[in-house]
Amino acid sequence: MNGQENKFELPKKIDHYLATLSKYFAKEGQKQLQEIIVNSQTRIHVGWSYDNWDGGVYGHALYLAMPESIYLNAVVQKAELQSQIKEELNRIHDIQNEFIDEVFFEMEIPDDHNWRKDSGLLITHKRDIPALVANRIWDKDCFRVFLSHKADVKVETSWLKDKLKIYGVSCFVAHEDIHPTKEWQDEIENALHTMDSFVALLTGGFHDSLWTDQEVGFAFGRGVPIISVKLEIAPYGFIGKFQALSCNWETAPAEIAKILIKKEPMLNAYVIAVQNGFGA
Repeated sequence: MNGQENKFELPKKIDHYLATLSKYFAKEGQKQLQEIIVNSQTRIHVGWSYDNWDGGVYGHALYLAMPESIYLNAVVQKAELQSQIKEELNRIHDIQNEFIDEVFFEMEIPDDHNWRKDSGLLITHKRDIPALVANRIWDKDCFRVFLSHKADVKVETSWLKDKLKIYGVSCFVAHEDIHPTKEWQDEIENALHTMDSFVALLTGGFHDSLWTDQEVGFAFGRGVPIISVKLEIAPYGFIGKFQALSCNWETAPAEIAKILIKKEPMLNAYVIAVQNGFGA
């Protein structure tokens, strides 16, 4: 404390009086006021006011910094609640020639608080993937589709990838397309950031995978078209709100293409594939 604070008694004992006040509010059923007292960090502006009556009377300002949720609950009645705390503190303390002149509510903001992100409305920038990386992952002039699948159907998924190529679709199959010298997670993220559409191949145990659900969530976050293919199990979670494409492995290429071709970029890719002699 500095010299000015040392000459006052009330600021040094404020925590004791707040503890007593908390018990009083609890006894009176004043839960909101007690919640404010208990959860606030305090600071005092000593010598906020002075009156030379009766040898000098000093007023102090008490600041109560509380969590955001408590502050927002109190903000409509802030003036009234501040006044109640001030009056009750002055009633219970026994320090002569000192009193609480004002009580001010403040909202406590954590150091790591990111209100823009917490709002859920922040538009984040798309990850910048170098053209060299994208060209390594996807075939030129094709519609880019990420095939999310369980490892135990990688053979069937690779077959599906080959069949979709004739429609102008370039597919990413993690267990096939990741180069051994590349970090596999980085390459999967690169594919997710640059895909045009996402296809979930719903075979048994799809939900048990450590990665498939995360890939689905990523696709929702990007807002790309999503197709759930009901090969063995029904859609669930985020993709459960969409009607699944019911088919088998043999009919899946044509059925997926019928849906994707409604998108102009896919139609353009199909036209190019036909012109190059790959179209069905």
